[in-house]
Amino acid sequence: MFSIVDINRMEFREITPLEGCENFNKLWASDEELEIMGCEYARLSGLDEAIAIAEMQRHNTANKQTKNFKKKFKALLKGDFSVPA
Repeated sequence: MFSIVDINRMEFREITPLEGCENFNKLWASDEELEIMGCEYARLSGLDEAIAIAEMQRHNTANKQTKNFKKKFKALLKGDFSVPA
């Protein structure tokens, strides 16, 4: 088994610890999971623990809201009214 990784649009650069917090938003993690990851990320990055956890949760919530909105919108466009509002 093997995997192909498309790095065509990848941007290699230094990121700040706060920018790093945003990278956790695609995990679809619970608040408890984000708290565990946030504590460890804060320790490794030198960021304040409360700030790391709050930023991770903020980005995670925004990502979930966007994905759920798109899912509902696409369902409505297809005429599927069984998707809860």
